[in-house]
Amino acid sequence: MTKTLSSLIVSRMTHDLANPLGAIGNGIELLEMTDVTGPEIALLKEATQVAQARLRLFRIAFGANVPASTDLPQLLVDWHSVDKTKVTIVGDATTQQLKPLLLLLMVASSCLPRGGDVSVQSTPEKFCVSCQANRILEHPSLVKITDPLDPIEVDPNQIHFDLLAQYISDHGANARVEVDENNLKIQIKI
Repeated sequence: MTKTLSSLIVSRMTHDLANPLGAIGNGIELLEMTDVTGPEIALLKEATQVAQARLRLFRIAFGANVPASTDLPQLLVDWHSVDKTKVTIVGDATTQQLKPLLLLLMVASSCLPRGGDVSVQSTPEKFCVSCQANRILEHPSLVKITDPLDPIEVDPNQIHFDLLAQYISDHGANARVEVDENNLKIQIKI
């Protein structure tokens, strides 16, 4: 994806917000070392960890660059802390593939209102996300993945659909979406 002004702004914002969140996390650790405990401290600690994970995920999905130190296992740890969908990945992803992979996970999560199981197969030539759940939402924005010129209005809450469509278009990739009541499969061939 090309670096746009908005992706550079996201990179700057996530970078600037990471420092105060780190300081809050450090302060919580100091409180714990002085035997200050309780449900309030646990709540603060969990909320801070989730916020830090979200920032790392947003930096990858919406920012200008994927940090060189990012790896797939850490990405999945962060993902699980903000989205309780069970994700299994077969194959490995390069640093350049982490952005579209994360966008695919976000799209899949939007179609799983009650959670479910997500399996990702990754090779240098393709990504395939398969989801199984008691209920799959056939999200109206799914059409953007196969038809990026579809006139569906952009919703800030669903921007990952548009960014994935842009990635597909920018890389000359092909996408296929299959969806029914209990299954969703999205395949992207690069």
